[in-house]
Amino acid sequence: MSTLLALALFAPQDAPPPAVPLPDAPSLAVPLPSGVWRAWLDSPGGDLAFRLEIENEGNGLRAWLHTGDERTPASVVTAEGARATFVWGDYDSVLRAEICTGGTSLEGTWDKQASATERVCLGFHARYGEDARSVPPMPLLGPGHALQGVSGGTPVQGRYRVQFDGDDTPAVGLLRETATGEVQGTILTTLGDYRFLAGHRRGSDLTLSCFDGGHAFLLRARIDGDGRLQGRFWSGAGPGQTWSAELDDEVALPDPYELTHPKLHRLPGLTFPDLLGDSHRIDDPNLLGEACILLVFGSWCPNCHDATDALVDLSQRYRTRGLRVVGLACELTDDLERNRQVLQTYSRRHGVEWPILLVGSADKTQAAAALPFLDRIVAYPTVVFVDKRGNIRDVYTGFTGPAARREHQALVLDWRTRVEELLRD
Repeated sequence: MSTLLALALFAPQDAPPPAVPLPDAPSLAVPLPSGVWRAWLDSPGGDLAFRLEIENEGNGLRAWLHTGDERTPASVVTAEGARATFVWGDYDSVLRAEICTGGTSLEGTWDKQASATERVCLGFHARYGEDARSVPPMPLLGPGHALQGVSGGTPVQGRYRVQFDGDDTPAVGLLRETATGEVQGTILTTLGDYRFLAGHRRGSDLTLSCFDGGHAFLLRARIDGDGRLQGRFWSGAGPGQTWSAELDDEVALPDPYELTHPKLHRLPGLTFPDLLGDSHRIDDPNLLGEACILLVFGSWCPNCHDATDALVDLSQRYRTRGLRVVGLACELTDDLERNRQVLQTYSRRHGVEWPILLVGSADKTQAAAALPFLDRIVAYPTVVFVDKRGNIRDVYTGFTGPAARREHQALVLDWRTRVEELLRD
């Protein structure tokens, strides 16, 4: 095993985050109770709801974010005096808060690297007790949204043609509602999906949100008598945009294998450094193996994390037959030490055992210039299938993650089929 691969061996994918020792008792003025906390961010569109699970046992703290069916572990949790910090290091994302009300409330901010020069910052709040253990999720209706009973409205259920203001290509909404008015699902786009959306329909008002440390999405809509949706969508601290949706069983996205094309038949001899600073040619036969998948990604990209989980599974299935995976990282900043740290945290979280090479900027124009064998970079992730001779066979743009269930399973099976074909050649 090479030095690079040996260094990349980390904990299993589903391992809990490491326990962080608590400070001595005198400095922990207000201990945090274990359990599920009701939490929200101050989105420009109102309260963006999620759940925060805290485990405070023995001499360590752990924490997880919950949205819908997803549970995302924090990489580091600390509590010192009356302050708590929850870090998602692979997203360069942190919740900082004062511990208030005898340890049953948190008041602070969420801060995340948003680009090479900007960070996003939103107010953060959490409450323990009362309805904190209610059935998830618990979106809070913002000012001007009257609470209505669940009964009497049109159910939110099925496949939707979704149109965001300013987008030329319709998106695909996959939504399902329970008898209690809880709504879960996702929205598929050519760039990737909106991951685990969760919320409630209350009468004719729909609220959906997603917070996973990387995404902070809030969607609100009014439902008309025919089941059409009309509302606004906010991402992070942005001003928001209008969106609409109507039921359409036939709506589909463009073929993701036709959005990005190879400019060259074979991989060129490009050289990039790994996380140790050692240089590697991407056409090196030792990297290509009997078949290779190049993952063009960023640690900051939640859809890339979902794609990584799928590729970890493929690697485990086919590595002994010669499949190799190589990560080509396009990061938000040019801070080499920052990039190494977030990529190492990303690797530990997913159990990555393949080499990661630092391509450069996440700016799509700059990334395309650094990877001239592709005609453009449309989305992160972009997945390139390469045979053992270095021939580029397929390029897949974006990713459909587990929030889409059936579509995700179909994609995973498709990738297995393509890997099998590469290994047979």
